Amino acid sequence: MKSFRNPLSTKSSKTILIIGASARAAAFSAIRAGLRPIAMDLFNDWDLAQSCQAVAIEDYPRESVEMAAQFPGIPWMYCGGFENVPNLVAKISETHPLWGNASETLRRIRDPFHLTKILQNDGFHVPTIRKIPPRKSEGIWLTKRLHSSGGTGICGYNPAESTTAVDDRYFQEFIRGTSISVLFVAARGQARLLGITKQLHGQQWGVASDFPYVGSIGPFVLDKEQRSRIQELGTFLAATFPLRGLFGVDAILNQHGFWPVDVNPRFPASSEILERVFDFNALAVHVAACQTGQLPSEVKPQTSRCHGKAIVFAEETCVVSNVLRKPCSAVHKPNIWPQIADIPRAGVCQQRGDPIMTVFATGPNVEIVEQQLMKCVATTRQQLLKLVESPH
Repeated sequence: MKSFRNPLSTKSSKTILIIGASARAAAFSAIRAGLRPIAMDLFNDWDLAQSCQAVAIEDYPRESVEMAAQFPGIPWMYCGGFENVPNLVAKISETHPLWGNASETLRRIRDPFHLTKILQNDGFHVPTIRKIPPRKSEGIWLTKRLHSSGGTGICGYNPAESTTAVDDRYFQEFIRGTSISVLFVAARGQARLLGITKQLHGQQWGVASDFPYVGSIGPFVLDKEQRSRIQELGTFLAATFPLRGLFGVDAILNQHGFWPVDVNPRFPASSEILERVFDFNALAVHVAACQTGQLPSEVKPQTSRCHGKAIVFAEETCVVSNVLRKPCSAVHKPNIWPQIADIPRAGVCQQRGDPIMTVFATGPNVEIVEQQLMKCVATTRQQLLKLVESPH
């Protein structure tokens, strides 16, 4: 296990420990809020390490408990993926004040059967789920892992290929429509709707299937009635489980309404896009909700433009070259929004399908931003062909 020096007082109220599969977006938000993040994640990317104290968790997530123990008493929060290990959340929280949702909350809200039943009983549209494989005559279904994030492990179900249930998977009715993500903040049984983004998925982005999360564009504008129904859902979830701090709801929007398909009870990936649109600080909002129960007033766009981000994935196995740092650092300046983020370290071997970096774009509407992001991804891939080396 790696160890590293802690130059800050463990009693500093401005220090926060951030743990997750990728801590960069949350850490950057923390820095903008005037906090001092210590980031622990899978990647320890170059731009993250340049901005704050950071380390890669080699045996993720199990090693996180021992690594967090090097900083006793520092408040901590988790981000993407860590909501699926409530036992580790409980263990770290024994020695670190938790700014987020406790392990028991995670066990309840991350149980898709429990969540679906509660939402159905309160009258929300929810896709049907089951453990028993559906028949061909029952329409289109997906198969999902019980514990995953970012759309990983989701695939279309083919009744001709399997007729038996699998312990770590379940089946969910496929709902056609637009994939969106809703950002809330919760405290004391109440929730505030902060914003909505369109989620990007699909093989046109260079991933192997249509379901992994690729990026976000916002704001995604809905009418007053739709927003009211979504706000009702957030308040219901905050009061029922209960939730505190930032959380996200992934959903499908179609002519029949709003269909929640997943709840992410932690800092969602779309947060940094809505920060740009609404000019607020997600970590400051999160900490205030967790520490004092304070919720912000209604947020309103501070710009007429849309913002978006997309992940660039490796098309083939490669090793990151040292020369990649120069063009990336040229567009990554302190105290401004980055144009490129999650910049890998030189020497890192990227396998086909691995996320390499994140690109950002802005434009007058969602459609144009999506086009701009596709151009950014294509251009970045062309440049990467020159800036990375074959591992052979």
